[in-house]
Amino acid sequence: MTVDHYQPLSAQGTDDLENLVYACFRCNLYKGDFWGGNHPESQARVLHPRQDRLEIHFTLDSFSGLLVAITSLGGFHIALQHLNREALVFRRREEVTQLAYQTLLEEMIVRQQELLQLYEERLRFLEENL
Repeated sequence: MTVDHYQPLSAQGTDDLENLVYACFRCNLYKGDFWGGNHPESQARVLHPRQDRLEIHFTLDSFSGLLVAITSLGGFHIALQHLNREALVFRRREEVTQLAYQTLLEEMIVRQQELLQLYEERLRFLEENL
């Protein structure tokens, strides 16, 4: 990760914390000096990860790993930073798969604990009634 200026220094951006965001090296390269101004309604600007609600602009298709635009601004942001490049899509799919495995494992542990409890209850019942 790199520290990027949301509003580039070349566009009179500052080093204030409100103007600094984390970005991967490639996303930072793709964004370059583009900023698009400070008009929240503009359809050609970079989304601010701490100020814009990203979930209203794009969503993750967990099956394909692709980011899918909900708004034209979301589509612009995805295209500008090449957010559906192969490496990112692969990583997203891996994360979704890992989360699914983790959830399944947690469910199996709960079920195993339930079965063990049921076994112990039946064992006590047999001991008391024999």
